[in-house]
Amino acid sequence: MATKNKKSVTKFFTVENAFDAVSLVNTIALSTTEKVFVKGFEVIENWQTSTDKLLKKGFKFSAKQHDAAFDMLDEAKEKAVKTFKKVSKKVNRKSA
Repeated sequence: MATKNKKSVTKFFTVENAFDAVSLVNTIALSTTEKVFVKGFEVIENWQTSTDKLLKKGFKFSAKQHDAAFDMLDEAKEKAVKTFKKVSKKVNRKSA
């Protein structure tokens, strides 16, 4: 019985079996690594898409704010010009 166990143990540890075992482990490691990287790239792609959408919304909001600010500046400029014209006419009348 002892010789039978010894033969099966030595049969298990042959070069071919060791090569097959290492190849299997390598294949599993490569497929696992590939799955991890693919999933990582998918997550990064989702983050990038979300960030892209948020940046576009932010730029649109910023553009609206700039437009509103410049519109207010234009209105203030027009009022200042009208007021300056009125004041300069009054000053010119008094000095003449």
